[in-house]
Amino acid sequence: MNNGWITLHRKIEKHWLWDSKPFSRGQAWIDILLECNHSERKGLFDGKLITTKRGQSSNSKKTWAHRWGWSISATRHFITLLENDEMISTHNARVTTVLSVLNYDTYQAQQPSEESQKNLTKISDESHADTNNKVKKAKNLKNDKNLYRRVQHLTISLDELQKLKNAGYVEADIIDVLDAMENSSKLKNYKSGYLTALNWLKIRQKNKPVTAERPTLLQKYTCGECGTPYKESFEDYMKHGGLCPQHQQQETGK
Repeated sequence: MNNGWITLHRKIEKHWLWDSKPFSRGQAWIDILLECNHSERKGLFDGKLITTKRGQSSNSKKTWAHRWGWSISATRHFITLLENDEMISTHNARVTTVLSVLNYDTYQAQQPSEESQKNLTKISDESHADTNNKVKKAKNLKNDKNLYRRVQHLTISLDELQKLKNAGYVEADIIDVLDAMENSSKLKNYKSGYLTALNWLKIRQKNKPVTAERPTLLQKYTCGECGTPYKESFEDYMKHGGLCPQHQQQETGK
């Protein structure tokens, strides 16, 4: 699509994307359009008064090079390319180089009314804020290596998963509960994925019969010989015959 045009606010220069250097040639060209005056202005350069008109910039080649993260020679070569393509013209004003964008109105129409400008600014700000929020959420999710699962607006971390396992719950039951939470319409006011899952697991266990494979939370599993509380997961408890490490060694040495 190469027809029509868009309104690009100069606030883009404050965006984090604009901080990445060196600029591409396309980005450098957009930067020229952003830097050029939209109306005539005057300024002092080394004590000399310079007047730049609409569509002109009084930035020196050194200033452009600094903005784009380029060398002076690369900047000079690029400006020459734009002149050869009749996109810009330049003239020496002794203390600086005045750059003029040819057919400037093709890229930048006359300024809209004050009310229209306010509306455009509001739309731009809202769009900018919405984009930032989406990028932030996506970045946080991508970078959260400790995330086990997201359930609606709640999350369960790998550490919290391990805490549930240490409480005697097997992962199959945990997954079943998380699936049930995912399909629930009652989680809107819940704030902690871990505490919600733990509460649902407790309720689930109360409604299930106690078996050797699935003890309830209230059924504390201990060493069958000395009664020492078993601190590992229930799967390890069953694998080691319900014995603490000391009695496991004794049993092995028999």
